[in-house]
Amino acid sequence: MKYNGNEIPARPLQLPPIDRTRNTEAEFKIDIMSVTPELVGSLKTTCLLIPQIELEQKYIAVLMGLMVRIYKIYDSFVFLMNHNRHEIALLIGRSGGETAIDLTYLCSKMEKSDFDSFIKSSLSTGKKIYDEIEKDKKNNTHNNIHDIMQSGIVKEFNKVGYKIEDIDWSDRNCYGTIFDRAKKCGMERIYNYIFRNLSRMTHGNLSEFLEYHLILKDGLFYPNPNFALPQAASIEGFSILVTHAAFQYAKVMAPGSEIIGRLIKIYDWFRKMAELHETFFITNSTD
Repeated sequence: MKYNGNEIPARPLQLPPIDRTRNTEAEFKIDIMSVTPELVGSLKTTCLLIPQIELEQKYIAVLMGLMVRIYKIYDSFVFLMNHNRHEIALLIGRSGGETAIDLTYLCSKMEKSDFDSFIKSSLSTGKKIYDEIEKDKKNNTHNNIHDIMQSGIVKEFNKVGYKIEDIDWSDRNCYGTIFDRAKKCGMERIYNYIFRNLSRMTHGNLSEFLEYHLILKDGLFYPNPNFALPQAASIEGFSILVTHAAFQYAKVMAPGSEIIGRLIKIYDWFRKMAELHETFFITNSTD
């Protein structure tokens, strides 16, 4: 890294020894949480990489936007975990999971058609709102706020070189499903075990209520207003996912960047820790 033309050495990466003996769940959690600031900082550095790739600006905007979103989501995820808001952290973890899959997919394929589909699908909601306001105008039910909204939508379209008439509500389906993209880039298993599982947290269903929001005692349900403590496995899984996505982004946008090696070390640490943690869990589980 350089500042005013001078090379500034990166701060040494501080990772707890993998082979350290851990006899309790708490010891795993302490080490795992101690590495999250390292990952937050590395994700931020990855966001700030100067693109060294020949690509249309609107496509760079897609990749860069996804990477910045991952950084902000992960930073917030860690913040919530540190404040014992496990179930709320999982809500944004689901959004982060989808973002990581999208970034990994686009970086692995780098197809113009995929970028165009992403953009059109993204803009389709704005077009739907624009068209609904047009209907209100015909019925004389629109107001000044609607005019401001339409103006904002037009400006958004213009930023990426599109006109209102270029997009239709049906374009929302042109990018396919998140499962399609996960499968195409070899992330089907991650989708099934992380994304699909977290979807129930996003939409709210009985399984979530029983696990986090209700207490069953003597055949009666009672509200549980207490927040859940963070679980190490959730942090491991999400950290692995976002680190992998950031690595793919850095490799495409700035090949040879120092941050790539740093991300690889963090990724390997979390993967090895997850394996050790799984072994510990199986060994110490009771029926």
